[in-house]
Formats: sequence, structure tokens, C-alpha cells
Amino acid sequence: MITKKFNLSYGELTQRCDRVADLMTRDASEFEEIGYEAGFIDEFKTKTSAFKTQESDTYWQGQQMMKTESKNNARRYLSNLISEFRFRAKLALGEESVEYRSFRFSRLANLDENQLIIYANHC
Repeated sequence: MITKKFNLSYGELTQRCDRVADLMTRDASEFEEIGYEAGFIDEFKTKTSAFKTQESDTYWQGQQMMKTESKNNARRYLSNLISEFRFRAKLALGEESVEYRSFRFSRLANLDENQLIIYANHC
């Protein structure tokens, strides 16, 4: 997450930038007298336009939420497949058999996403 160094909303910031750019254009001769070159005004407008084209933090937070939900759905799907495999292995091999215990199904609840994928690949 980006940390802002100002207490304005992005919309308010862009409105203020637009207002300042209009004032700088209107009063260009006065700004030149105090040391601002004409290129500064153009650069300011360019940076303001570039800032407006960037997506807001809310957009990126929404994208993150959607990706997290997608990841959680994939984990649930994979966990269901492994549970089904566990049930079938239990019926086929017997719960007390060495082959069944070699799968170590009891540790499934403690695996993170990466470990779960590795585990699923080796089942």
C-alpha cells in the first residue's frame, strides 16, 4: 500500500492541481518574474495529467480482493480434491495401512498455499 504524505483525497488533489495550472497559465508573466520558467508550467500540467490517468488506491484494493478470492477458491477446490483422494485411499488401502499413512493427510490443515501445491503434486 502506498503511503500518502498529504491529507487530501486524490480527486481534491487533482482539482487543486488543475486550479493551480489555470492560475499559472493566467499569470505566466508574474511567475516568470519570480523565477518560474514557461517550461515549468507545461511540466506541471503534464505531471497532473499523468497523475489523473493512474488508477486510484480503491481500484487496486478491489483488484487485490478479487485475486485473494480467486486464490481462496483455488485452495478450496484443491483441498476438496485432496479430501476426495484421501477418502478413496482410505477405502482402497485401509486407514491403518503403511501406504495410507505415508500420505500424511493429518498435516494438510497446517500447510500454506505453496506447500499445499507441492503436496498435491506429490500425492
